[in-house]
Amino acid sequence: MIIKIEYNKSNGTLNLTKDDEVGAVINDNTIVDNSDTLSFEIALDVSLYQQVEDLAQFETIEEEDGGIN
Repeated sequence: MIIKIEYNKSNGTLNLTKDDEVGAVINDNTIVDNSDTLSFEIALDVSLYQQVEDLAQFETIEEEDGGIN
């Protein structure tokens, strides 16, 4: 997963570039851009990765138990 943030100093805009399968957006209402700080939040939808992790954990438990009877 690669997420790239580009800040345009001329007009103060943020651009987010990401892998197609990653659900990511910049929360516009969290952007702080002043003379001292540039900060913002990025929201990631990781539900697909969580489902894969849950499945992997289930398969590990199944192997340890010798299968479901």
